[in-house]
Amino acid sequence: MEHKTIDPKRLKRIAQNQRQICISIFLLVLIAIAAIIFNNNAWVDADYTHWTSIAYYAVNIYALLNGILLTANVYNSVILGIVLGFLLLVPCLNVLILLAISQRATMYLKEHGIKVGLLGANMSQFD
Repeated sequence: MEHKTIDPKRLKRIAQNQRQICISIFLLVLIAIAAIIFNNNAWVDADYTHWTSIAYYAVNIYALLNGILLTANVYNSVILGIVLGFLLLVPCLNVLILLAISQRATMYLKEHGIKVGLLGANMSQFD
């Protein structure tokens, strides 16, 4: 298998965006759990209350922007980034797409010798 040389700045951008995606996934799951807990009807018809709704949309916009940037860097395609960005607007599907993008970024970073943990790559590897 032939390894292409890659710009270290691009690898660092991919690692930064991937870490932000991992944090976004964690926050989206945490907000969904909070919406279930703080909803008056508990498990039945779990809607987002006022503060969980604001938190969900703020994290979703953050994940959307980082998802587009990470897709554009990893797949080297802005068009694919925009298409996946539209799909990130769909609830529940957005977490699955973010997981897939993060997994591809993890494979890409590991191919280039970067160690990746649960919340992304350690940024001290790039100094």
